[in-house]
Amino acid sequence: MREERTFYQKIVLVILAAMVVVFGIVTAFNQSRKGILLKDAFLQKEETTDADCFTGKAHGEPVTVLRWYGNDNGTRTVTFRVGERIHDTYTVYLGEPMIPLSITYSAVQVPTLRILKNETVIFEGGYWEETGAFFTPEGEFSGLNVDMTTYVAGADPWENYTMPKGQLVQLALEPELVDRGDWRLYGIMVLFTLLTMVDVAFPHTLFRWRHRRWVKDPEPTDDYMSVQHLVWMLVIPVLLASYIWTSFTLANVV
Repeated sequence: MREERTFYQKIVLVILAAMVVVFGIVTAFNQSRKGILLKDAFLQKEETTDADCFTGKAHGEPVTVLRWYGNDNGTRTVTFRVGERIHDTYTVYLGEPMIPLSITYSAVQVPTLRILKNETVIFEGGYWEETGAFFTPEGEFSGLNVDMTTYVAGADPWENYTMPKGQLVQLALEPELVDRGDWRLYGIMVLFTLLTMVDVAFPHTLFRWRHRRWVKDPEPTDDYMSVQHLVWMLVIPVLLASYIWTSFTLANVV
């Protein structure tokens, strides 16, 4: 028997179909934009004449990172700006002379790493690129290329901020570019959306199909349909939040 859909059902179907189309476009757009992560914020890569430029917003303020071209004698310059109030210049040197490591790694020598912030040395030691390990000038292990940041509520997140040495080394060598959005998760969301659309478009048919084994010619009551309408109303914001999370929050290494 052909189902007649109410105006409410048609509106819900239009909203669900629009989410599939709109977030498909958003996912494709976000996948085309490459950049880096800084303080959990996405900075988009922009091509310039003299540098790789990464721009975006972090903690509500415009942030720019410039990775200047040219690598004279193993040295790379990185400029970091927050609006007009912070302007730091980092110099990263990675190369000879090699430093011998402690007895644990006695068979390995790693390049010397020196990082300067505004001409002041903030790290000096060694860096083993294959393992992401940092070492002191004496060859002792001093940590991995894993950066963690903490925030104090109400405090200026950029006060006395220094870029993590792991990220500076990565920028000096080759930035680890990321994008946002995930086609696999988008496909899962589309599947859930299509199942919801079937439920919205054919509630009477599905009700009869579920109950035909126990009841002859079953028909949903008005109370049942009212509950269905409420469920559809609740599903829409859940799907919307999931689409937004899938399209914007996730970052994939390119």
